[in-house]
Amino acid sequence: GESYVTGSLVPVAVFQIRQGYVEVIECDDTDPSVKSLAKVLLTDFDNRYAPACSDSGKVKYHREDTIGKYNHYIGIHQYFFVASFLDPRVAPLLSDMMTPDDYNLLKSDVIDFMVAKLKARSDNLFNENAPKEKSAPATQPPQNNSKRSQLKDKMFWGLNTKSLDAATATGNDPNDNDTALRAVCESELDRYLHDVIDKGACPMYDENDAFNDPLKWWKENCAKYPYVANIDRKYL
Repeated sequence: GESYVTGSLVPVAVFQIRQGYVEVIECDDTDPSVKSLAKVLLTDFDNRYAPACSDSGKVKYHREDTIGKYNHYIGIHQYFFVASFLDPRVAPLLSDMMTPDDYNLLKSDVIDFMVAKLKARSDNLFNENAPKEKSAPATQPPQNNSKRSQLKDKMFWGLNTKSLDAATATGNDPNDNDTALRAVCESELDRYLHDVIDKGACPMYDENDAFNDPLKWWKENCAKYPYVANIDRKYL
C-alpha cells in the first residue's frame, strides 16, 4: 500500500469487521457451531479494540496510547482517527461510526493540531526573517523588508493580521491570539467538512469503481483549505 492511502481506512475496517461478526451471530440461518465461534471471535475482538458501545459497536477514540496484552495497542491509535478525519473519502462516515462525544473530541483535537502547526510555521517564519540587531545602528529606524512582508502576507492570508499584530505590540494576553487562530481554523475545518459531507466532494470510489486518491484531491484543493492542508500532509 505504499502508493495509496490506507491508514485512514483502519477505523472503517475495524467497525465493519465487528458488524460482520454481529450479523453472523444474529442471523437465524447461521449454523450453531459457526455462531459459537463468531461469539468467541467477537469477545476477543472487543478486548482488542474496545468499542465505545457494545450494543452499537461504535469505535472508541483514544487520545492516549493504551497498551494491553502482548504489548498490543488497545483500540485504534489516535493517528488513524486523525487521518480518517482528513481523508475526504472517510470523513463523511465517521459520525456514524463514533459517538457524538468522541466525534466532537476528535474534531477539537484536529483544530488544536491546526493551530499548533500554524503557530509553529509563523514562529519559524518570523525568526528566519527577523532583522538582525547588528545590521544597523540602534538609532536607525527599521527598514521595510518586502520579502518578509510577502511571506507574512502569505502565511496569514485570510486572518485579521492587524488585530493580531496589535495584540502582540501592546503586550496583550497571547491567549487572545490563540483564540483568534482557533476561530479561523475551526471555520475552515467546518467548510472542509461541509464540502466533503454535504456535497460529497470526494466519494470513496470513482466512476470505474476504483478507490479515489485523497492525496490527489488534496493536491487540487490545498489552496482552498490551506490550514487543514498544513496537517493533512503529515497524517495522510
